[in-house]
Amino acid sequence: MNKITLWFKVKKLQKLCDINHKEFKKAEKHAKEKNISNNDMQALIHEYSFEYQIINDDIMDLNTRYLSYKAQKLLLPLPDFQDETNREKSSITGIRNFTNKGISQLRSDIRKEVNERRNGIFLWIVACTGIIGAVTGLVAVIKSNL
Repeated sequence: MNKITLWFKVKKLQKLCDINHKEFKKAEKHAKEKNISNNDMQALIHEYSFEYQIINDDIMDLNTRYLSYKAQKLLLPLPDFQDETNREKSSITGIRNFTNKGISQLRSDIRKEVNERRNGIFLWIVACTGIIGAVTGLVAVIKSNL
């Protein structure tokens, strides 16, 4: 999965979350007008919060899969599945996704690795540019002496 695909999928899920919130507000307003019992109101809140949790779990799962893919592509180690500070088990799906701390740590590791690789490439580019400049200067000197 690439960054653009992730972005579109997350945006779609965030739109669903917004729709869920708007539907909850309508249902809550309607329930207050009907003057429903406290238990019924709690059931309504539970129903919509459950939908929100499912959507949020899907977003976290997408982010986890995307970051795992990027880390594996760069040959970086992934946080331990059993480490509670970096991964948490979803109460809805049971999947172990990264926590915010785990996401932050893995993104930092990915950035460091990409920068280190990029610096190596820039070093070669600078060296090649210097060599090309020296050769060009040498050719110019040799041609002017002929």
